[in-house]
Amino acid sequence: MLRIYLAEWLRHLGLTQQDLANMMGTNKGTISRYATEARSMRPAKVRQIADALGIDPKLLFQPPMDAEKAALMDRFSRFLDAEGVERGASFLDLVAPQK
Repeated sequence: MLRIYLAEWLRHLGLTQQDLANMMGTNKGTISRYATEARSMRPAKVRQIADALGIDPKLLFQPPMDAEKAALMDRFSRFLDAEGVERGASFLDLVAPQK
């Protein structure tokens, strides 16, 4: 069974299990079981949780910071494709100047 990082995502988003339960129309005990992996989840349930949290379902399978880094790298990769490597290098010099 794949692990979902529900507790980490709730913490990252500033939500409680009760908040998510309210958004999904369920009870805190059910969310608690999801968060502690005591219950297997079908893909439709993963999607329902992700929709309630406002994130892509596949992001639930990685910690929030890893997901943010991956999203940032994806955006930067698309920027490089559109603007070129030289412009990307100039951007990196602005945000992370070398000493």
